Amino acid sequence: MTLSKDLIQAELATIEGQSPLFFGDLPVADDAARGFFVAAVAALRDSPEFRRATAQRRELSLLGSLTHALLDAALLREQLHGGAQRAATAADHLIAKAASA
Repeated sequence: MTLSKDLIQAELATIEGQSPLFFGDLPVADDAARGFFVAAVAALRDSPEFRRATAQRRELSLLGSLTHALLDAALLREQLHGGAQRAATAADHLIAKAASA
């Protein structure tokens, strides 16, 4: 892990110590989801464009990245739950059909 990733991982742990993030119900483990997020933020933070930006623009970039990651996780979670609901409905239909035969 690079210095940036170590620092971001430590900050994420501090944030989660106060208010745990919820990554559950994703097709990857929580630690993997955290790792993907840390790697993405570290890549942004280490980029030359980010380093040249003003403090306000860097803060907006990081907040935008966090917001995007949380929205992606929420969308994926919703898609997984929707898929599970559709599968349950289809199974119920097949069971009812088999029972009526």
